Amino acid sequence: MKVTVKRIIRNVVWGILGEANFFYLFRVANRLCRNYTHKFINYSQANFIELRIPGKDVFFGYYDLDSLNNECDKLLTMVVDQKQSTAEVGYFDLTTNDYIKIADSEAWNWQMGSRLRWFENNKSVMFNTFENRNLISVICGLDGKVIRKFPNAFYDVDIDHGNAYFTDFFILNEQRPGYGYSNGIVRLQDIYDEDANGVYSYDMRTNNKKQLYSIRELRRIRPQDSFNGCYHYVNHISVCRYDGKFMFFHIWSGIKANDWNCRMVVSTKNGEVINVIDDFEIISHYCWKNERQILVTIRKNNSYEYRLYDIYSAKYQVVGKESLVKDGHPSFVNEDLILSDTYPNKLSMQKLFLFGEDRTKVVCEIFSAPNLVGERRCDLHPRFKNGFVNFDSNIYGHRCQYLVNLTPLLKGE
Repeated sequence: MKVTVKRIIRNVVWGILGEANFFYLFRVANRLCRNYTHKFINYSQANFIELRIPGKDVFFGYYDLDSLNNECDKLLTMVVDQKQSTAEVGYFDLTTNDYIKIADSEAWNWQMGSRLRWFENNKSVMFNTFENRNLISVICGLDGKVIRKFPNAFYDVDIDHGNAYFTDFFILNEQRPGYGYSNGIVRLQDIYDEDANGVYSYDMRTNNKKQLYSIRELRRIRPQDSFNGCYHYVNHISVCRYDGKFMFFHIWSGIKANDWNCRMVVSTKNGEVINVIDDFEIISHYCWKNERQILVTIRKNNSYEYRLYDIYSAKYQVVGKESLVKDGHPSFVNEDLILSDTYPNKLSMQKLFLFGEDRTKVVCEIFSAPNLVGERRCDLHPRFKNGFVNFDSNIYGHRCQYLVNLTPLLKGE
């Protein structure tokens, strides 16, 4: 009888609030429960290092860049005092766990940070910022000394540091808050130009900028009826570290919230289309496996899949068909092993896991404070390098970083 009454109450509340609000309130309620507040479950028996600064948000950002240097003794980080609009860029010295500031950045967001990355054999760093309200990219030494400035903010850079790629970050901010940048004065209707907006490359050797694709050109490539009446923009530019080709998401959105579509465009570095892949409802995350294959998470028929695509034929194989059924942020540990994560479940717990040979090994579960939602949400964004995994967390209601050495686990010890 009690179960029936609870179920009736649950269904009534669900009907009034809707699914998203229901689970949000459910997670807030669990936030107040001592059993789940600040909960961390370590399934790996490995030693997790927690890196935090009291009263501040400490995080790196997206999972497609290396936060660790080659020697794995320095970890890049961003430090944000929420009372300030400027973020610090710096690193943790992992021999002492001390934080060392390098510089400030005014161009940052909660999902991508400032696209902070190691540069020139880890002797310097590159990140985006503002200068006189104009977006730029800067290379700084670890002592904070400016080595070079570029007249554009960059999304990604090739492995040889020869070509950089970018889009209009102001439009991206208007269309996808948490991924672009704002100078506080730009409005979408004032800057949206299908001829001027799109994808650009910047030759870092010659300082030449070139538009590879305009939005108008993208609309002409395999056009769809759903293009009409939509704003079009670009997100998630990712250079293949094996040979310099790159991919990006071409996204078009209507007036209503969540009314958007997306496809993946794969291109040569010179702006020649290799393929356009769109046999899904939504594509969300990605990772290059090699120069020919890319792993993506997609949604189709209201279900998620991990698909490994051949970028030339657009043929794919479903990876982990029975196990990988939720969205996540994947990367390859080796040829056969995938590192990924999950979004918070109804108990506000996120999982970090390894997948290989149709087996899933959960590394840890960690509580996600439900007060951070929307563009301020904190995904784990796991980053792998040389046996180490680094990820962001908001277990305490503000961001911190974790680092764990999984080498013994990977060796089967």
